Amino acid sequence: MHHISNRQLFRGLMLAPLAPAIMYVAVSVFLRGYYQDVVLFLFIFSIPSSYIGALALGAPAVLYLRKRRALNIPNVLIAGVITGVFAIYLISFLLGLLLKSHGDLNLVTTLWGAVSGFVAALAFAVASGLHNRSHLQH
Repeated sequence: MHHISNRQLFRGLMLAPLAPAIMYVAVSVFLRGYYQDVVLFLFIFSIPSSYIGALALGAPAVLYLRKRRALNIPNVLIAGVITGVFAIYLISFLLGLLLKSHGDLNLVTTLWGAVSGFVAALAFAVASGLHNRSHLQH
């Protein structure tokens, strides 16, 4: 059976947070036709928050799945959606505190978090070489 090494795990965790950032740029360029402000936003906010989310939420989820011998593509994608929604709510809450306003937590925000988490989880699966079966290495 194929095992996922610590090196593969690290590679996946380092590359996965870039995927939602790339998605944000692509969506912004497609919907609005511009990218200059979006690129600045990426470097100031999106990429750092993606890495914080990956380290605080994604890495523990992956390590938990690996410990339970359940590290496979479907489980990683489900965990990605859940952590993506949690992360966007947390970011909205923290921004609300910082800006002394309340975040607009609605269906669009929830879907954005879910899609971002899914994209990051899919990027993790590809970058780490994860196959659609449980990995047993601890």
